[in-house]
Amino acid sequence: MKRFFTISAIILLAATSNVLTAQNCDFAQAGVRFNSSHTDPNGSCIVNLDIYFDLQTNMGSKYVAMHIWPTSIYPDLTYINPPTTSELIGSSTIVIHHFQDHTYSHVDTVYKADIGIQPQYQDMHLTIGPGSIAGYDRFTISNIDLEVPTGCDLPRSFTLDVWSTESETMNAVHCVDKANVFFVNSPKVVSLLTCGASRTFNVQILSIDPIPLTISYKVYLDNGDNIFNKITDTFVVRSQDGIVISDGLSYNSDFLSYLPFSNMPQWASMNLWVEVTSSSLPNSVVALVENSCGALTLPVKLRSFEATKAGPAIRLDWVTTGEFYNKGFNIERRVGDRPWEPIGFVNSRAPGGYSTTEISYSHTDYINFKDIIQYRLKQVDMNGNFDYSEIRIVKYEPYGAITIFPNPTTGNVNIAFADQRMQYDVRVYNEDGQLINKWHNCKTTLTIGNLKPGIYIFKINEQFNKRETTHKVIVLNKKS
Repeated sequence: MKRFFTISAIILLAATSNVLTAQNCDFAQAGVRFNSSHTDPNGSCIVNLDIYFDLQTNMGSKYVAMHIWPTSIYPDLTYINPPTTSELIGSSTIVIHHFQDHTYSHVDTVYKADIGIQPQYQDMHLTIGPGSIAGYDRFTISNIDLEVPTGCDLPRSFTLDVWSTESETMNAVHCVDKANVFFVNSPKVVSLLTCGASRTFNVQILSIDPIPLTISYKVYLDNGDNIFNKITDTFVVRSQDGIVISDGLSYNSDFLSYLPFSNMPQWASMNLWVEVTSSSLPNSVVALVENSCGALTLPVKLRSFEATKAGPAIRLDWVTTGEFYNKGFNIERRVGDRPWEPIGFVNSRAPGGYSTTEISYSHTDYINFKDIIQYRLKQVDMNGNFDYSEIRIVKYEPYGAITIFPNPTTGNVNIAFADQRMQYDVRVYNEDGQLINKWHNCKTTLTIGNLKPGIYIFKINEQFNKRETTHKVIVLNKKS
């Protein structure tokens, strides 16, 4: 079936440098996400967007200010001092007041550098999260409205400056990122994503500019952090160059596959990013393609999975009702609080790994643990993708329990091993910790005689499961 998803365009700003710096004061990855635009009753173009940037974590930082102008009236300030009313004509100002470690921040209602400036704050939302660079935090201010006195029928360009201060009165600039130019309403990216067994997507790129624009685009697979960063989002699943668009000529791709990722459970539920670039644009335009299809179900339908005691062993039984591209099942066991360990692999019985009928499987685990034992299946497909079954728990009392008798004794000791299939090593120590004797590959019974009066420690190791038990034996004086 087909599902439409919201596409949010992000404007990646042209590279700039900080003209003023202070220790631990730096910006990175500034960008703008275009949400929508419309023409109001007065004929002005109202653009709604989100602004984000990474700010280096700084125990002294207190305020961040942003100023946004239509590019046509951008004043290119020096930031030797914080800008005031005469320098901010025609701009929109936003102020963030944040605590030093960025654990709490809010959009402020006052621009302390010049209280004659009324900053925007109504209905805005601020979030703070991890930045795309170690030691930086990502600030995102959403639901910002910008106004252009003319309509929205032509591409609109804005320029953003953002600066930070450690001053409580905002009377000094400690670092700034300036002259970030971005277009907000052209080109636009729209996409359609299908949620079949193998995901596909469609890309549409539109322009409202009558002048033809030659563009290229790449589609990146998000790595799971929902932040576009070409350093970490390394998989490019589609690219195309030399596309010409204008107000009368849009681009519309076919439905595109991104195998093998669309069939791999760890990637099939990840978002996509469409990046549009052009040598004629100062910025790239990035659209988030939200993937709301959910996790991709691995190609095995497991009807049942049971673990039951069977004499000196645990029997595992499971039934599948459908298999597609299935390689088989790793069987994993956990004893007590020890780590999970593989104990065997059962190949798929489906021809070529494909079946639509019931198939039964079983595996027997011969053990001698007196403990809580957990089992799970790790289903693996032909591509190496895997998923785990539910866990089954068994409380196991060893069938092959060890009996030492008589104890106390007057010199002779018998050791009975009930499980004749197992082999055991036996070591006997005196009460000073000295090894008295040892036996290897013992089965059924072992008789030890002529022990002198005293206390002995018997250490018995079961070879198959490498489980050692310790027993204390007391030898008494013989009665005269």
